Amino acid sequence: AIPDADDTYVGDGITAITIPATFDGLYLYSIGGHVYTAGAGATTDVQLYNLTTAVDVLTTKLTIDAGELDSSTATTAVVIGSQNRVYTATVLRIDVDQIGSSAAAKGLEIRMQFRGQSS
Repeated sequence: AIPDADDTYVGDGITAITIPATFDGLYLYSIGGHVYTAGAGATTDVQLYNLTTAVDVLTTKLTIDAGELDSSTATTAVVIGSQNRVYTATVLRIDVDQIGSSAAAKGLEIRMQFRGQSS
């Protein structure tokens, strides 16, 4: 979503992903995030927004704690909402809602796993 050496920044539509036909009807099963240089002072918060249906996909945002590199160690776990089904040409937008307060993290990678069932 953001190149490795670039500071994270707050904004909607940092990047977007268009779902291919091979994912038609699948459900977002898991999502994770990674930065390449840890932020300081506050979490890095990411929301996944379904631009096609105009709804946030995550009911609890993906967070990367200050001083950490990956969301897998976050104090608050990400929660995927019930609006997690995708179809061919669904556009998923990555929004960054918060960055470190004293130093922004650098780089941002988002990992998503899709499955045929919602759970």
